[in-house]
Amino acid sequence: MALADLKKHELVAVCMEWGLDATGTKAEMIALLEADDREVEDDYRPAEVHVELELANEIIPDPDMSGFDMEMEGDDAFINALHLHVHKRDPTMGELTHYRLMLGILTRDRVLRDLVRSEEYRLANCA
Repeated sequence: MALADLKKHELVAVCMEWGLDATGTKAEMIALLEADDREVEDDYRPAEVHVELELANEIIPDPDMSGFDMEMEGDDAFINALHLHVHKRDPTMGELTHYRLMLGILTRDRVLRDLVRSEEYRLANCA
């Protein structure tokens, strides 16, 4: 089955099942899924998506980005610095690889948004 044949809510479900960002446009989600090594089987249908109500009401604070250089040279340097700034730790090799792929498709602001919307960030910054 071609990813373009899936409806947006189905793409959201696939992204969530695969642990990818499910908040973008249909085109952005397709790009993320295509960047992933897994393939969607012809008869694949994603599980039904259940969003917890408390997440819809949760306000996620923006990190203080003053003094952070979003235009720094080099994707690896940017990913390492951004991850350290947002999560207060270095990225794992898997995270570094994931964000390298994302930067081939998406903007640096989108990578920042992905980190801020992560469960790790929410748990550390939301009351």
